[in-house]
Amino acid sequence: MPGQRRGEGTGLSYPCTWSYTVIGRSEADLARAIDSVAQARDHEVSQPRRSSDGNYCAVTLRLTVFDERDRRSIYEALRERAETIIVL
Repeated sequence: MPGQRRGEGTGLSYPCTWSYTVIGRSEADLARAIDSVAQARDHEVSQPRRSSDGNYCAVTLRLTVFDERDRRSIYEALRERAETIIVL
């Protein structure tokens, strides 16, 4: 398919939609982290899910990644944010 590239060792064809699960303490924290990283890129964020004890919140961020470097860069940027605890 024109315009698509294969990711080395991943089996992915880029560009593609990728999902990140982002876990933090609150919906507001996660919104700040995602807004900072996604900036003006089109993206979707799932409804927040709270842990049974209410201490954690998780959302799924979906956006288009253009190559392996872009995919990893977004992951690292989310991971480095103080508002996030875990990024999957």
